[in-house]
Amino acid sequence: MMKLKLIDGIKLFFLSIFLITSINGFTQDFFSGKITYDISFQNPDNHENASYLETEKQVDSIVYYIADGSYKSETFFKGEITEAYVYNKKDNWVHYLFPDKEYYLSIDATTEKMNQKLKFEWLNEEKMILQQLSLKAKVTQGFQNEEIFYADQIRVNPEDFKDHNYAHWHKILKHTNGRIPLKNLFYDTNFIEVKEAINIQQIEFEDSFFEPDPKLKKVVYREILDQEAELQPLNTSAEKCYKKKVNKIEGKLIVGKNDNYVVQVVVNEKGEPVLAKSVTKNEAFFNVAEDIILNCGFEFEPATYQHKKVKSELYIPIQL
Repeated sequence: MMKLKLIDGIKLFFLSIFLITSINGFTQDFFSGKITYDISFQNPDNHENASYLETEKQVDSIVYYIADGSYKSETFFKGEITEAYVYNKKDNWVHYLFPDKEYYLSIDATTEKMNQKLKFEWLNEEKMILQQLSLKAKVTQGFQNEEIFYADQIRVNPEDFKDHNYAHWHKILKHTNGRIPLKNLFYDTNFIEVKEAINIQQIEFEDSFFEPDPKLKKVVYREILDQEAELQPLNTSAEKCYKKKVNKIEGKLIVGKNDNYVVQVVVNEKGEPVLAKSVTKNEAFFNVAEDIILNCGFEFEPATYQHKKVKSELYIPIQL
C-alpha cells in the first residue's frame, strides 16, 4: 500500500542524487550548492519497458542541494514535485515528503535496518563529464547494481556524515575519500536508469535552508519501527458510531468490485488518530472515512522506536 518510491526507489540511486560535482575551476575544498539532474531511461537487450518508465516513475529531473553536512532534494515530473526530502545534520534524520501526504515520513539516519550488504569496487574506466575527469566505480547492494562516475577533484567532507549509516552514506564516502558522482547508471532487469548532472551552481546556504518545515508532523517510517501501531478492539460506543456512519454510505459503494476500502491513518505517541485520509477514490467513502477514524473513538497501541513511543502511519480497512 505504501507509495514509497522512496524506499523501493532509494536503493543505490539514493546515493546518486545526494552527491555530485562542482563547476570547473571551483577552488574551495568542499562543494556547497545546487545541482540539477536529468533523468532518462534506456532499453537493454531490446526491452520496450523503458519508454514507459518516465511516466510510471514520475521523474524526469531532480534538483539537489548540499552544504556542510546537510542536504535537500526535489524530484520533478513535468514541472511538478513528486517527491522531496531534507536531511539536517543537527537532528540526523531524513524527512521525506510526498504530494499525497500532509506530513513527513522520517528515517533515522543512524539506522542500518534497511541496508543490504555493500560491495564497492573501482573500475578501469575514465570519462570526461562536465569538464571533469571522472573515474568509474561499481556499487552493489544485494541484487542492485549501479555504476557511478566520480570526479577526483570534487568532494564533500566524509566526517560531516560520520553518523549517517542509512543507505551506506558514510561508508560510500569513505571508499571515495569524499569524492562525489557526476553520473549514475542504475541497472534493472528491464531498463537502465541514467542520472546525469546538467547544471551546477555554487551557493552558500543559511542553516535554516536545510531545516524541515516545522508546521509538518514527523512520522517515523514503518520499516525502522521496533513495533508498529495496532488498532485496539472497538468498545460498544465506537462500534455503534462506526456502523452508523457506514450505513450512511450504504448503496453508494460497489461491494464485490472493490471491497478493499482503506484509510491511511497517523497515530500519535498517545495512541490517538490525528490524521486520516482515504486511499480509495470512491467519493462517498472518501468523505466519511476520516470522520469514522477521528470521531468514533478509535484507540491504538502506539508504535515504538528505540523503546520510545512515536508517531507512525498505518493503513486500516473499513469493513462494509
